[in-house]
Amino acid sequence: MFNGVRVLVSDAVYEPSHDSYLLVKALNQAVHHGNEVALDIGCGACPEAVYLARRGHYVIAVDVNPCALTCCARTAHSQNLDALIDVVQCFSAMCIRSSCIDIAVFNPPYLPCSDDSTWLDVAVCGGEEGVDALKAFINDALVACRRRCTIVFVLSSLQNLERVARELSQCSELEILDCIPFFYEELCSAVCRVRRC
Repeated sequence: MFNGVRVLVSDAVYEPSHDSYLLVKALNQAVHHGNEVALDIGCGACPEAVYLARRGHYVIAVDVNPCALTCCARTAHSQNLDALIDVVQCFSAMCIRSSCIDIAVFNPPYLPCSDDSTWLDVAVCGGEEGVDALKAFINDALVACRRRCTIVFVLSSLQNLERVARELSQCSELEILDCIPFFYEELCSAVCRVRRC
């Protein structure tokens, strides 16, 4: 159970944890009810997609892991959200055409490691400095965003924060919403608002 929703997972899918709760809490603060188009990059078991769909948004849930997409589709079906959540297999959001997204959300792999031998490794390892996945996700989200867009994501104190700051320099506004200690790191939720002319 995650936020009152039975989220389906498998051995090959990242199970929602503290970072997922932090991300949903950030969505509650940063995103309002409505009928906007949302993009859940690296959706995993898709707790964020379910949250957004329940608030009336149409969600494109993207993941490279086919097991995650199966779990996401089954979770959406179990919540009667089939019409509001579509699943697409691709890396990051490379498959999304530009200027069609109002909201992007992601919990990127942020641990400083580069193991990709299992789907779970791919879900948690963000490269040598923990920033590679964030870089890809933020760049693809920015390409997919309309002129006004809200991007909500999770950061970790284990990442190279100087590189993180460089990657986020394209945000019109950047706000850290909440931080929590978690074992040997601090996790923070953040919002990047894009305002283009």
